[in-house]
Amino acid sequence: NETDFLSKPHAEIRKEFRKIPNPPAKDTYAARYEENLDKSRYRDVIPGESTRVKLEEDIDNKSDFINA
Repeated sequence: NETDFLSKPHAEIRKEFRKIPNPPAKDTYAARYEENLDKSRYRDVIPGESTRVKLEEDIDNKSDFINA
C-alpha cells in the first residue's frame, strides 16, 4: 500500500531500496573506453550498447558515445 510505504522512516526506505538487485548491463564496452570516461555524467550509471543513444558525429570524430 502506498500510504504504508510513505509512512516508513526514510532510513528504512533507503535500506529497502539497497536490497533491490541492480546487475550491470553485459554490453557496456563503449562506456568503458578510456576516451569516453569523461563523457559520462555519472560514473556509476553505465549504458548498454543495445540501449544507448549513439551520436551521428562527434566533435573529435573518434566516438559516437555520450552518456547524459
